[in-house]
Amino acid sequence: MMTIFTMAFAAVMFSGMVLCMGMFLKHVVNSIPEMANMSHSVSLSK
Repeated sequence: MMTIFTMAFAAVMFSGMVLCMGMFLKHVVNSIPEMANMSHSVSLSK
């Protein structure tokens, strides 16, 4: 019984970690164009 609970807990922790990583990567991918536009406008203003 304890092993099943431990496996379920590990699965929940793993899925939560994957979800957090996915959200972080999505945020990074969304912020890349903004950073590129900022650096581009900065290089244009020089």
